[in-house]
Amino acid sequence: MKLTYRRCGDYYLPNIGIPAEDMRPLGKYGRMRLRYLREHRSLLFNQLLLSGKLMKHLYSIDDACQERLDLLIHDIILQSMD
Repeated sequence: MKLTYRRCGDYYLPNIGIPAEDMRPLGKYGRMRLRYLREHRSLLFNQLLLSGKLMKHLYSIDDACQERLDLLIHDIILQSMD
């Protein structure tokens, strides 16, 4: 991983930021996972955060939970029609 720096007065500061593709809103289940990691799994939270994989992890959890919820709702609708 290569870091770039910008000059700010007499100091060089690293150019650190979140890539543009990671700027979509986080859903309910992603926020729940984030809260759980912060409160109960701080070591894993810090590892994901420092490696830059936290948002990717949260988005994957949110997407998987949303797909599962959609599947369950569909199954419930089909059962109620029988």
